[in-house]
Amino acid sequence: AAFGRKRPEVAAEQAWAARGFLLAAAGFVTVLVGAFGMDWLVAICFSLTLLVLLLVVSRIVCETGLPFVQAGWAPAQVVSTVLGFGAVGPASLVSMYLVGAALVRETRESLLPFASTAFKIADNTGTPRLPLAMLGIGAMVVALGAGIIASLWGLYNFGAGRDSFAFWPGADALDQSTRGLNHLIETGRYAESSAASGLEKLGQISHTAIQLEDLGWIAFGAVLVFGFSACRFRWTWFPLHPMMFVVMGSWVSARIWFSVLLGWAIKVAIVRFAGGKVYQDLKPLFIGLIIGELSMAIITIVHPWTVFLITGTMPPIMGMFPS
Repeated sequence: AAFGRKRPEVAAEQAWAARGFLLAAAGFVTVLVGAFGMDWLVAICFSLTLLVLLLVVSRIVCETGLPFVQAGWAPAQVVSTVLGFGAVGPASLVSMYLVGAALVRETRESLLPFASTAFKIADNTGTPRLPLAMLGIGAMVVALGAGIIASLWGLYNFGAGRDSFAFWPGADALDQSTRGLNHLIETGRYAESSAASGLEKLGQISHTAIQLEDLGWIAFGAVLVFGFSACRFRWTWFPLHPMMFVVMGSWVSARIWFSVLLGWAIKVAIVRFAGGKVYQDLKPLFIGLIIGELSMAIITIVHPWTVFLITGTMPPIMGMFPS
């Protein structure tokens, strides 16, 4: 439908959304090649991996109800592991890690799950999508401007080393890309890798021992996910969901697993012993709990900012030493 073929089951706005997506994806690859010096083949692989990450994170949030998901991998890491440092090349290696750090350092704050949830709420309430989308775009423009100003102000006033994870994720990206560059130099493949471009890079594919081990774990996880998915489709009684292998081992899962199981147990108990009507009647209570948690998150952001404006010093952070 995006290319003009008439399909009655596809709405006009869906076709236009697909066109916008294709143009944006092509523009993104063009920027990676033109502005960041990335090879076109590596740029396409990186873009597709990035889209897979964002899509899977969004599906997990929307379909499971998890409030946020933190991926245990990054697109640049996966591309360099699958293709090898030689196939990626020195220039693409550095730019790929830096762009990846800027875009998906934290999938907990990924925009796509929030946008998907917002559009679903809009559909449920009969809110037109176009005005909501325009409002969201305006909010993103304001947020990007404020974020860039706040980040630069914080870096110049407090330094990049104060909290490298939050203030300057590029430091870790440079460390990871440096490892790849050192590997190419030590193995004598730097010049050959730099000269290869496009499809020639397929001949440069090779892996270190660590990358081969990582590929084995990737294959192991894929087999478990597809295997348990097949079991769920084949037998309705099969109790284990493949989703646990997707989120297992992440920082977020290690901290919210008990809350997720507790919420599931409460839901099952209410439906089993009280019935569907009581379950519907109790929804406002649990929505209130969610709003209360969000309110506390807002307070933890506004309170230190207010204290700093009044006193000129940062308040101590619980569990950490004052700066």
